[in-house]
Amino acid sequence: MERILKKTYRTAHPLLWMLLGVGICIFAACGLEMFYTRLFPHIVNEKQILLQSPERVLAFFLFCYYIFLHFVIQPKIIYSFIYKYRFALALAAFLICVALQLHGSSMSIWNTYLFKGDDPSRFQEPLFGLTRGIRSDEWNVFTPLAMSQEFNDYGITNSISRAWPTDMLTIYNQPVWDITLIAKPFYWGYLLLGPAYGLSWFWAGRMIALFLVTFEMFMMLTKGKKGYSVMAAFLIAFAPVVQWWFAINFLVEMLVAGQLAVLMIYHFMNTDHLLKKALYAFVFALCGLAYIFALYPAWMIPLLYVFAVLAVWVIVTNFKNGKRRKAEWFYIAGALLVIAGIAGFWYLRSEEAFALTMNTVYPGSRVYTGGDGADFLFSYTTNLATPYLATANPCEGAMMYGFFPLTEIIAFTYLVKKKFKDLLVALLLALDMFFLIFAVAGFPVALAKITLLSNTTVRIIPIICLIEIFVFLRILSVTDNPLVQKKWLRIVLVSAGVGISVIAVYSAAHSYYTSILPESMPMAYWVGFVAVMSAFMLYFFVQRRKKLKTIFIICVCLLAFLSGMFVNPVMRTTDAIYDKPLAKAVQEIQEKEPGIWIGADMTSNFLIANGAPTITSTNIFPALERWEMFDENGEKQDIYNRYAHIFLYFTEGETELGPGPSGDTFSLYLNPNDLYRLGVNYICASPGHVIPMENFGGSLTVLYEDQNAKIYRVNPME
Repeated sequence: MERILKKTYRTAHPLLWMLLGVGICIFAACGLEMFYTRLFPHIVNEKQILLQSPERVLAFFLFCYYIFLHFVIQPKIIYSFIYKYRFALALAAFLICVALQLHGSSMSIWNTYLFKGDDPSRFQEPLFGLTRGIRSDEWNVFTPLAMSQEFNDYGITNSISRAWPTDMLTIYNQPVWDITLIAKPFYWGYLLLGPAYGLSWFWAGRMIALFLVTFEMFMMLTKGKKGYSVMAAFLIAFAPVVQWWFAINFLVEMLVAGQLAVLMIYHFMNTDHLLKKALYAFVFALCGLAYIFALYPAWMIPLLYVFAVLAVWVIVTNFKNGKRRKAEWFYIAGALLVIAGIAGFWYLRSEEAFALTMNTVYPGSRVYTGGDGADFLFSYTTNLATPYLATANPCEGAMMYGFFPLTEIIAFTYLVKKKFKDLLVALLLALDMFFLIFAVAGFPVALAKITLLSNTTVRIIPIICLIEIFVFLRILSVTDNPLVQKKWLRIVLVSAGVGISVIAVYSAAHSYYTSILPESMPMAYWVGFVAVMSAFMLYFFVQRRKKLKTIFIICVCLLAFLSGMFVNPVMRTTDAIYDKPLAKAVQEIQEKEPGIWIGADMTSNFLIANGAPTITSTNIFPALERWEMFDENGEKQDIYNRYAHIFLYFTEGETELGPGPSGDTFSLYLNPNDLYRLGVNYICASPGHVIPMENFGGSLTVLYEDQNAKIYRVNPME
């Protein structure tokens, strides 16, 4: 009994220490709360001086107690428990997040533009972290669109967005009651529980699923190496590119669906049970559909190459495992038919929306030939700093920690040693080189089209980083011995790695997309990252004993966690939208006298989140017939035939359509008399927004006003 206790606990009186730990951790949590409120004084509510956020204090307590338990219980016991019950724990975490309505939307940025109210909910501000104004495609487009579906009964066609029939199954693929829902589980919360819980379901479900699926993927790839699999889950789930683009462009869905599909192939190949084979084939079909519905070619195409390579490796290495039966072909054919049938139905139903998008000026049918990726190859060296600094646009330089070009040097050295007998590393390295040539040197147009890489953009670089993660973790999982035995060769290779690290960091510090960092960026940061890269290189050329391996895994996990965890805020509820007086006024007006709205001064997409059909909300498709009223000869189609945010200005002159400040915008200079041509019933703008009334043939009535917004009714013309 005493021996069992020693193997389980690190102290003589574990229960006493665990009880004592509760008090210690409560005290520590309150201290962390005080420190946090001093760090972010804008969150302080004068009515709650002693306890700003019970949720945050509880989170601090749980974190502190988790750390404390390591001093009472043997860490091996803790992590064996977590591993054994990982699915149950993940489900519990998901249910808690949904029940508390936790999410990562930056919707509290609306507080910058709109009045919070005289007695605002404390949930209008984040529990943790900072809102990201740069992620306007999330808080100003994607999330309001999803919320507008609540007022549309989650139909396929939404006439709230644009105040024009808008397909909800293509761009920004929204929650819809439709057969496609079977492959979109992250949207189920919206339809079952409404927007507040649905938003939490969307954010928490995707994060937990990505972490778990990545862990299981690397458990298969590393042959059960739990430490490296956890490291992979951190590197991918908390990757800066994943977190900065978390809510849009469906990168998370692609990573989950692609990895899960490969896992299904692996399990399909390694079981003799026909019922299990049928289940794996069905899940594979759902993964295929989820991947197709993501509909973001810039990442879909290169990721498809990656998952195809992994699938080929799984099939080749596992073909002889289990019994090969004729019934398998029926399951395979059935899975492919499910994919083809539902995807075909989806395409035919939304064919008009696809055609409309392809014929736009932006995004249109762009042809990308590569050649402009060199500036981004080392931008991962900045990713540890960008969540904590006021930078211009950190999103474009957000990557994963693939450690280019150190991983390529390590992989080539490894393959030479193995005489190129590791099929997976050989295939992945070949694909890595293929993508690098395309990204840096470029392809002829014909070759770019043949390979489908013409549909990508410079965002192929994060996929190269992903390949590098697969490569170096595969190599680490094979052996704990140094890659080369000769000391002089080790010294040469490690020295080369250090030199390359210096060049990489210097290049990053002087590239265009790294110039977003402050000029005062301390030299210590760059020196520190040279040390990080050098340590990474050195790790492959030393004897990787257990303690060193543990330290390495913890350090890499910490690097990934700190680079991604604090990118998005932690919010609770949707009060940042629905608790505002303007939201209540819009919903009340629209319920009593439904009408068409037009918005200025950052109100348009807020209006659709509250069920108001708004002409100037982001036109995810161009409403050609509407804008052609002001362009009878079609001379200005290049201005409005695009995905566009619309800037509204009232003018005394004729209504004009003009270019906006960027490719996804245009300006509407509107004569008030044309409000009637557009069928507008309500205007929402800031109180200071000038509406010229001298030559206006109608009249306006103020229905609502606060310090940031004003609603007018456009009265019928007499």
